[in-house]
Amino acid sequence: MIRATWIVVTVAALAALTRIPPAISAEEPSLEVIPAQVAARTLLKGAPIEVEVRLKGGDAQLAAISLSAFSNDGIIAEFASETPQELKNLSPKAEYSWRLKLTRPAGSILTDSILHARAGFDIVPAAGSTPAGSGTAVHRFLYTTATIKPPAAIGEIELSIAEIKGAPEILAHERPGHLFVFITNEYSKPLTVTNVKTLGPTFIEVVNPSATITADKQKPHPKLPMKIDPGRVGYLDYDIEATSEVVPGKQTVVIAADITTEDGTSATIRTAPLDVNVAVLGESDILKFLGIPSLLFLPGLLMLATWRFLWSLRKSSDEIAKYPLQWNTADFWIISIALSLATAWLYPFLRQLSS
Repeated sequence: MIRATWIVVTVAALAALTRIPPAISAEEPSLEVIPAQVAARTLLKGAPIEVEVRLKGGDAQLAAISLSAFSNDGIIAEFASETPQELKNLSPKAEYSWRLKLTRPAGSILTDSILHARAGFDIVPAAGSTPAGSGTAVHRFLYTTATIKPPAAIGEIELSIAEIKGAPEILAHERPGHLFVFITNEYSKPLTVTNVKTLGPTFIEVVNPSATITADKQKPHPKLPMKIDPGRVGYLDYDIEATSEVVPGKQTVVIAADITTEDGTSATIRTAPLDVNVAVLGESDILKFLGIPSLLFLPGLLMLATWRFLWSLRKSSDEIAKYPLQWNTADFWIISIALSLATAWLYPFLRQLSS
């Protein structure tokens, strides 16, 4: 009988325990920045970036609330007038948001930066949670951060496009050409072209049009700086020349333009590579006539041709026909190339002696 009673009591106790609701954990206060990551190229005074710092009170009664924001990367956080820096009270389950305007001194380069936000407040004990007279407010802090960074890359296509048009296919020292550099503004604000430079062989020069002396050729284009409104196209005209000492053949030229926008963004845009065939005037005709692959072999060829002419004087036709170094044979070209290389090696010394 006693054992049966004990079993009944045990089962009843277990049933009562299963009906006890689980303990509900208290919700702690929290702080967050919205958005947590901001993509911006500039943080100008006249066009600040705005973020929101949100404080959630949780289950506690908060008092003497204040927010401070700082950055080690030069970012200045200014509180909006409708969201003052300090707040007296915040009821349980309530939220409060500060609106911050982020700026940075003009002229500085925006890199990955961090904004730190710190909220300080007192947690007021709920009525009846502590013995009378022993309840005191607990001062706490919450920290959070936000990242401000420029876009992954300021692509040239986002700002503008540069193109070369009208360039000559063949360029020689005696036959200069003309070209145009067209720049299309694809940005939402006006941009200014501040400088244009040529990237390529030193014997190819892109110079100011109608320049009469060397000093004028080195000066910036008279239209620079050139302002281009959004969606508009600006152009610069240039003369393209080859110096007196060139390397014949196909050469590649790229023109780069430095641009800035009204919001402080700077970039360098480049045209697509331009292939220019640099030639020595009359070279192809001479090579075709002489039947030699390059003018580099001309010294040796002239020496052998002159020697054959002198040797053939007062010789009969049969003797001339038996001349050992016949034109355009392997032996002929071996000796011709060797003499050309020897001439190239001796030429600097002979030039020094003559001077």
